Amino acid sequence: MVVAHADPEVRRRFTRVLSHVGHDVRALETAGDAVAACRERPPDVLLVDVELCRDDGRDLLAELKGDPVAYRSAVVLLERRDLDLDAAVSALRGGAQDFLVEPVSDAELVARVDAAGRTKVLQEELVVQSERLEALIFEDPLTKLSNRRFILTQLGAAVSAA
Repeated sequence: MVVAHADPEVRRRFTRVLSHVGHDVRALETAGDAVAACRERPPDVLLVDVELCRDDGRDLLAELKGDPVAYRSAVVLLERRDLDLDAAVSALRGGAQDFLVEPVSDAELVARVDAAGRTKVLQEELVVQSERLEALIFEDPLTKLSNRRFILTQLGAAVSAA
């Protein structure tokens, strides 16, 4: 779990609360540190202040969701009270998992972070199940060789490309 916020008091509070309920928390100050931490060791959940998302003209959310390693991390944005509908929809379409609107209670913080973590785990399981189903569709279970269905699919793609 990564917490990225410019305010050291907020970082300490969130780290204390989330650590108390069993999360391994890395607290960071800048958007660059958050991106580097997510590339180094992708967390299940990244809780980030929305102001850091626009830090130095870069869009943290787009950078994370475009990264081949870090894109699977669930991003929870910490928003101000004046969150408008267009900004919320844009962030959700850009890959944000959820929002927390300040001021945030400890219970709401834990609930939203845990929910985002569970959703991320379920998405990972869905990807694994999809890969297993694809293997069952296109491979012979005994020999692990490609079956007729796979060959016809590849042939159709080759003919279309030609």
